[in-house]
Amino acid sequence: MENATKALLIAAAILIAIVVITLGVFVLGKGSTLVKENSDMSEVEVTTYNSKFEGYCGKNIRGAQVRQLINAVNQHNRTNADDESRQIKIDGTGSNTDNTKNDPNAIKTGFSYTVTPSYGQGGLVDKIKIEQGS
Repeated sequence: MENATKALLIAAAILIAIVVITLGVFVLGKGSTLVKENSDMSEVEVTTYNSKFEGYCGKNIRGAQVRQLINAVNQHNRTNADDESRQIKIDGTGSNTDNTKNDPNAIKTGFSYTVTPSYGQGGLVDKIKIEQGS
């Protein structure tokens, strides 16, 4: 009789240990999935995000296209005003070096420009440099 009681106690302890381990694995699995969903963007999402701006980048970009880029960046920054990590800065609009002013009117349409993107955390465009050519 004493052996049966010990066997039942051991079985109960093993059952409780299995339940606790299962709950721990379940909670950790849900937590890591939630963190991964909120912090990482897939390659397709990063490519889609960047393509809105990379189409305007390169050498000998016409002034009208650079103006469209600045308007697109300004609209993007307004849409994502609550997320600082998604703000895109513009460096050097034409002869204007005031980085706080993303004014498309600072771009002269008769000139060509070199537009170069910079990538930040996660591979997203975070800064665009505009240099006036001839």
